[in-house]
Amino acid sequence: MKPINRASIRKAQAFLVKTIAGIIILSVVANLFTDLLKGTTSFLLNAILQILTLLFRSYVETIHSEIGEARSDGLLKTLYVVVFVFGFYALFRFPRGLILQSRRYEQERENYQEQVEVCKSEMKRLAESGGDVPVTEDGSKTTTELLKERIEHLLNVAELSNRSAVSYKRDAFELLTGIFLILLWVFGGLIGNAYTRSASTFVERSIEILAPTIPPEKVLQLRAEYRSVDSARKFYELHDVLQTIAKEKNVTLPKFTVIKR
Repeated sequence: MKPINRASIRKAQAFLVKTIAGIIILSVVANLFTDLLKGTTSFLLNAILQILTLLFRSYVETIHSEIGEARSDGLLKTLYVVVFVFGFYALFRFPRGLILQSRRYEQERENYQEQVEVCKSEMKRLAESGGDVPVTEDGSKTTTELLKERIEHLLNVAELSNRSAVSYKRDAFELLTGIFLILLWVFGGLIGNAYTRSASTFVERSIEILAPTIPPEKVLQLRAEYRSVDSARKFYELHDVLQTIAKEKNVTLPKFTVIKR
């Protein structure tokens, strides 16, 4: 039976504690971030949405396409937050391990190169002092020849270390890029989902606020138009109608910032 490696156990426990602490901290940050997104008048939220709609022209259609469905996907938002937190954690955790491994190989390469320089210095000293003598039993190889073989070996392993370092760097870059793109996709979905739900809430509240001041038929018409919203154009038209009626009836509607191209 092998003895218990207490050092390994301590390392595993430390890693587990750091991981749990990191997840807890990121969860807190994500909750704060989600709370920030709840305010539709948030300057940060609107600025990000405006930038996304400028970069991706189809994005404005995406965030307006489901307003009429009036869905409340709390589970979907939670899933977005979980994926975002894990991706944010992975962004700093996993590529870092590859970069550290790359640095280890770079250090090995430097060590091998230093040994090569030592061997070359020794060869130079032997050449100047004339102390190059056979060192093998059969006398077939001299000290200089052995040093040359040593240098060749060191150069080979240094090249292998260099290739490994470059490979780990490339893997870290690819992983970092992949995680970053996933985070962008999740982030876009998260704030788009927040905007869509906020827009639905705005329309529902506005119709209920205006209901006592307009005929029942007009209320039904507004609700029908609301449920038929599946594009940015239809939402803009409905929003303008609600604002026009509110001005005519001198009614104050909830504050809401419409995202346009």
